[in-house]
Amino acid sequence: MAFFHSEGNPQLKETDDSDERPDELVVHEHSIPVKFLMFFFQKRFRVHRVGGFLYLGQYFWLIYLYVTDYPAFLKSPFMWSMPLTGWIQSVSASLTFTFLPKKKEAGYTAMGDVGAISYNYVLENTFFSLLLLFAWLYFNDNLFPTIRKLWPVELVFVFLMYLPIIRFQWPVSSFRDSLSSAKGMSPANKRFFVWSTLVVKYFYVFAKHFIGFFVNYMRFLGRVGPEEQRLAYGLLLGACWGTTVALFIHTLKFKGYIGARAGAVAYEASFPWMSYYFFKLAMCIKDNADMAIVCCIAVVLNFQTTRKRPIWHVYQVVLCAVLAYHVYGVEEKGWAPLSDLAKDFAATSFPSISHHVNGTLDSVFTAARPPIVDSFKSAL
Repeated sequence: MAFFHSEGNPQLKETDDSDERPDELVVHEHSIPVKFLMFFFQKRFRVHRVGGFLYLGQYFWLIYLYVTDYPAFLKSPFMWSMPLTGWIQSVSASLTFTFLPKKKEAGYTAMGDVGAISYNYVLENTFFSLLLLFAWLYFNDNLFPTIRKLWPVELVFVFLMYLPIIRFQWPVSSFRDSLSSAKGMSPANKRFFVWSTLVVKYFYVFAKHFIGFFVNYMRFLGRVGPEEQRLAYGLLLGACWGTTVALFIHTLKFKGYIGARAGAVAYEASFPWMSYYFFKLAMCIKDNADMAIVCCIAVVLNFQTTRKRPIWHVYQVVLCAVLAYHVYGVEEKGWAPLSDLAKDFAATSFPSISHHVNGTLDSVFTAARPPIVDSFKSAL
């Protein structure tokens, strides 16, 4: 099978399964409720379609509970089943839509209106869905103690998932490729989608470090109370829109239910929700200046890092060693092997700068929490 688009009216041309095509056409002749049901329960790709239906049902029900009955939200089994379903859906998509083109440009709805979505992006989405699944489980008070005992898993997901040895097991969609290539944009909409791509790019970098790393660092360091937990869940609900729901929006655009620009706007519809929680996150950042500085440095290094110059990745490894020493070696004690390893790593890797760091930490982290500063200095 192959996908072919014509500007403003995306069409699907099939090279097999031609007996399914009439069903696709009949859908547009029915009322909206019937269209909705037929969209999810057609014979073609039925397992994936039903999985998507179950995911959306859980997702929107959780949003409803979050807004109207937060205590019930915390007790809902959908707290773990929804992100698990999302990850399973991403795996299902990667196994189902193998006929999609394997191109560098992501091809999803916020970055263009011409051409099919890239299979590389579909496969890459399993990575982001996995990160979301971990985050939902990590902030669950019932599951957190178990994850803390599985310290290798905790360290990898909190600090190291973007290291090349892990991240490059999945394809990496390039914003640069999407911007430099005009193949995915019609001339009439090019300016719109260039700006849309830039918005997504900078939002992604910020989200990576503050929705992802910063919030996970808070949990790792034991700084998450009821208010911080509620904030984290609000951010995670918004993040789910940008991963699993985003692919559903692209499908709606591809099938012709919505236009190209409407698809891009729908993809970015979570930004107002996220902006509200970014404001609340800013209050949390103010009270945790040390981790805010850590993440800001990471953002700067992120834009300076290339495959030949992995300075951001080195930074993450060092940060992992220092904070692991603080949490496992100082706070919880009894983790002597790991804390000694972290201490030895820092001491042997940075002997020449240790005395400079020890002399400037107090002034740099004036607003920071003393235990972190002490652990950092001790490790060095």
